[in-house]
Amino acid sequence: MKKSTLLIALFSVILLAVTGLCIWGEAQLSWLHMPRMIIGSIVVLWLPGYWITRWTFPLTGNENLIDKTDERNTKIPDEKEEIHMIDGLERFVLSIALSISAVPLLLFYVNFLGVPLTIWSVFFTICGVTLAAMGGTFYVEHHHAHIVK
Repeated sequence: MKKSTLLIALFSVILLAVTGLCIWGEAQLSWLHMPRMIIGSIVVLWLPGYWITRWTFPLTGNENLIDKTDERNTKIPDEKEEIHMIDGLERFVLSIALSISAVPLLLFYVNFLGVPLTIWSVFFTICGVTLAAMGGTFYVEHHHAHIVK
């Protein structure tokens, strides 16, 4: 497993923990409202989608921040070429789009199952999705590392 994956996973878990602490402490300390909104926006709008895209499109090490190839290039890819590679900008946009679509859909199903939507049920649903996608990412990257070797 790559060191960068572990560092991003650690950052994600810390971000989730800080969000939970801000939600818990906001009742006693009113100044935590603004940090909770900023950190919560990152957690809701980016974090679940990032781990879902990492799970779906694992990092290969050849990604660029922005793809510099000419889009008018009509070359047919060889079988050996990596077809399912996305660059950093596509991963970022796809992360936000997946978060915006996945989180409300999952919250709809959680509410449909009879769980009332409170701030804690929303928080734990987002944590569950993020940690499940993180676990899937670890499995795929671990499996991919053994196939490549």
